[in-house]
Amino acid sequence: MNTNLSSRERILATCAHQPVDHIPLHLEVHPSYLQYDPQVGTWRDQFERTDALLALDVDAMSEVWLPEPACHPDVRVRTWREEKGGEVLLGKEYLTPAGPLRQIIRETADLYTWHKINRNTRGPIADLIDGVGLLEDVNPSRSVEFLVKGPEDLPRMRYLFQPLSGDALARWRADARYAKQEAEKRRVIFLARRTYCGSALLWLTDVVEAICTFKTDPGFVDGFLQIIHDWQMVTLSRVLEIGVDMVTRFGYYDIPDFWGRKYFDHYLRPRMDAEADLV
Repeated sequence: MNTNLSSRERILATCAHQPVDHIPLHLEVHPSYLQYDPQVGTWRDQFERTDALLALDVDAMSEVWLPEPACHPDVRVRTWREEKGGEVLLGKEYLTPAGPLRQIIRETADLYTWHKINRNTRGPIADLIDGVGLLEDVNPSRSVEFLVKGPEDLPRMRYLFQPLSGDALARWRADARYAKQEAEKRRVIFLARRTYCGSALLWLTDVVEAICTFKTDPGFVDGFLQIIHDWQMVTLSRVLEIGVDMVTRFGYYDIPDFWGRKYFDHYLRPRMDAEADLV
């Protein structure tokens, strides 16, 4: 047995059911942790995080996030903040060539405690979302108006899920290549995060009503998921062109417990299989 495996070799060997020197351990450090731990709060970027975890003999990883969705150039965006009925509301409206889409959430006291993301390949390990994020866990419980309300919104929704292009794509590629070099330098896994599909239904619709459409309006559900899937397959192809060791899939909500076995098999399994086949 090789007792001098790198972290990368250890994880890949484990995935291939090969002998390893010890069971790998990877710790996920979410940006919301930064406020609790003074040491963690000093990390300037993901590479300092990786070095700190490696010093603990933890199998840290360097990562690149799949590109975020881009709006079509013809889309105009309007945001606002207003007091209404004793609440503070945050709004965002997308004016697409097919018509408007609007999303409104409540500004709660804890919103800016948890409204942090870590999708930077370079730079700060956590950024605050100031306003209404398109695809965020904090939205459903605070939503006053959901972005997608029915089948009539699908042509508009497609304008919001375009692949990156131009200078933005060039910057993403440069950052991804830099992260790959840093991963190779440290002999750690270069990880791509993250694909998903059904989770977007939770973030963008009134999910209680959307679940009812699984049977009553399968065309709406398939159309919604296909918009997300088409965009994700393009972004997945781009990250695979860079060259990564692993791709993760955000599966908290894309599970049979949530969808039911029948609808999971119908709506999600074929799209998950397509992602796996591409990888």
